[in-house]
Amino acid sequence: MAVRAPFSIPRISRATSGRGRLGGGRVLRWPPASSPDRGARSASRRVSGRGGPFCRNDRARGWERILTVRQVGLMHAVLLYDADCGFCRWLVDKVLVWDRRGRVKSMELQDGEADSLLREVDADAKMSSWHLVTPDGRVHSAGAAAPPLLRLLPGGKPLAALLAAFPEGTERAYRTVARNRDRLGRLVGETACQVDPRQRNGA
Repeated sequence: MAVRAPFSIPRISRATSGRGRLGGGRVLRWPPASSPDRGARSASRRVSGRGGPFCRNDRARGWERILTVRQVGLMHAVLLYDADCGFCRWLVDKVLVWDRRGRVKSMELQDGEADSLLREVDADAKMSSWHLVTPDGRVHSAGAAAPPLLRLLPGGKPLAALLAAFPEGTERAYRTVARNRDRLGRLVGETACQVDPRQRNGA
């Protein structure tokens, strides 16, 4: 008696090159093009790949991160900041003003959804800097968040390239600003630091 497999069989297509080659020059394509989860799984493979926050043998967690991001409705990049820091609120508000295309949304680190987006970040590191979460689930923190954030802003790519070329200097500059954020907040002014960046999320 024939037994039906409890899963669909991956589509096998012809190809002349590429990884995953099978005998006879065939390449395994998974999931099939008709699968509604193809985008999520494809993104999971990118997150799990070399250079991302996950190693190659950690694809399950990478996929979980992608699904978590989609479950909280992340259709934009999200910039997470400390709501108790007046200078941080002022700076994030200025970023959102710059973001005329609406590609970045803000979220307080104290927000419950922030724990889902930053589940791989420990509590101390979570509150020690800002974080940028891109729609593919990647998390960029502290100075490393500046280049990908600038790439999303109009005219920001040249500065992003400069900061990306000098990551150590960018990180030192970020840490210097972070250490002096109270002083910088006083320079900006109490009224300016009372701004709520979340009010621009719907703009």
